Amino acid sequence: MTITCNIKFENNPQGIYFAGQNLAGSVELNLGVAKKVKAISLKICGFAYTHWSESETYRVNGKNHTRIVHYRGREDYLNSTTYLIGSPHANEIEILPGLHTYNFACLLPSNMPSSFEGPYGHIRYTVKVTLERPWKFDQTYKVGFTVLKQLDLNYDNPDLRLPVHAETIKYFCCWPCKSGPLLLNVKLPIGGYVPGQTIPITLTIDNESREKIDEITFKLKKIVRCLSQTPRQKVKEERVVVVMKRGGGCDKFQKKQYQYSLLIPALPPTNLSFCKIIQISYVLKVKPIVAGMHKDNKLTIPIVIGTVPLTADRNGSVGWVNLAAELSDGPNSMQERPTAPVEEHPDVVCVPSYDDAVKRTSLQPPSYEESMYGSVNIDEPEESHPLGNPNTYTPRYPVYHFGTVQPSAPPTSNETKISTEL
Repeated sequence: MTITCNIKFENNPQGIYFAGQNLAGSVELNLGVAKKVKAISLKICGFAYTHWSESETYRVNGKNHTRIVHYRGREDYLNSTTYLIGSPHANEIEILPGLHTYNFACLLPSNMPSSFEGPYGHIRYTVKVTLERPWKFDQTYKVGFTVLKQLDLNYDNPDLRLPVHAETIKYFCCWPCKSGPLLLNVKLPIGGYVPGQTIPITLTIDNESREKIDEITFKLKKIVRCLSQTPRQKVKEERVVVVMKRGGGCDKFQKKQYQYSLLIPALPPTNLSFCKIIQISYVLKVKPIVAGMHKDNKLTIPIVIGTVPLTADRNGSVGWVNLAAELSDGPNSMQERPTAPVEEHPDVVCVPSYDDAVKRTSLQPPSYEESMYGSVNIDEPEESHPLGNPNTYTPRYPVYHFGTVQPSAPPTSNETKISTEL
């Protein structure tokens, strides 16, 4: 018996919507022979779900026992069911062979968080068609679609326009063997970025110690905090290195300055307030590698990933950024630029102004690219595909292509500063 069911989105073949938009589409059911059903239902569902298991030890009658505890959490955003044919309590209906088309539409709530798939939880949106059959197992067909909660960096936080300055001081050994300090100074032109953009990093190393810095590592990390509700509240944290680069070091009693860039791939936007059980944030970690037994000396800088890049404000201050053309030979490479000798108070290297950049290149709409983490199976445990193949889905996120657009360096007097002494 041949049955095919295609769920299509109207004028949106990739199935990408913003929260608050109208979702519309059609169901094409093609039958090779007549089929009896009680109903054909269409369910549009959106929810966040967390799940992981941990081994725990407990005592009974003075003896230790081990059990597996499953932690779960759920938050629903949309649960709409429409019957295309019949109802759960209707009599059998015979559907004739051929192609049958049914249209559907649904307004998506404006407070829905962006789609996300992870090992300990997901934020997932699906359309499912179910053929409810009398005295037989139901047949289900499902597709996933991507929802994006707009995070416009121009309105999220005014501080994102300010340059970020982070520094740390490290002393090796203790008195009376205490060495001179190792000073790391990192500057970023702004605090908010979008996928497809590069993070331009200016690094100054002032090594007055007797230890050699072999290299510097740069890591853009995604931090996902999943919260359970049952059997009790607990947090599971996942830290993933999204991009990692290695740079040059610095000999003892020397001072160097470098410039690097990290290209941001297709990633979900920062989500700290739209979902109560899954929170997504990003940090940039800069760490010097020193030979020997020494405590890590690293900088951690929060980064906001949005869906709309910063543009020039009324004063013409910094807008969207892409230094790949000047700092590297290609979008995925990284080139160090030491200054020798370094001035006593080196400044961030200036780049062409925002106005000049706009004259050369205009910002194009983003493409929507698949998540760097690939596809997932979106079938529930009780569901099975009629042909035995799982329903897979890959979320898509906006990725901008900036060309050679460059920003001007913003004033340094209002820097957002993070300082640490170890």
